[in-house]
Amino acid sequence: YSGEGGRLGGSAHRTRVLEASKYIQGKGGNIISGGGNSEARVSIPGQNNYRYPDIHAQINNENIFVQVGRTTSSGKMVSREMAAFTDLSKLGRTYYAPYDQPFRGFM
Repeated sequence: YSGEGGRLGGSAHRTRVLEASKYIQGKGGNIISGGGNSEARVSIPGQNNYRYPDIHAQINNENIFVQVGRTTSSGKMVSREMAAFTDLSKLGRTYYAPYDQPFRGFM
């Protein structure tokens, strides 16, 4: 990925990652990777594939994943983020936090 800011995204993306990370911590979550720190690779079961979620957290030993990205003009995830969201959903509870809309939380 070679967009603004590289793998960690542009300033709006990074700001939303930090907002979502603080939100999760406020709900008692523990950030495992991402959330403003280094993203860690997670393997997708049943596939020879992996993802780097923007946030991997745990709450009560349950895996939580958050993807941050932009939306289409109709308010849906862009296809690249939808593919990541679908893959991460196989590993635990997964949320999408668009950076081009107001942050509303997700849990």
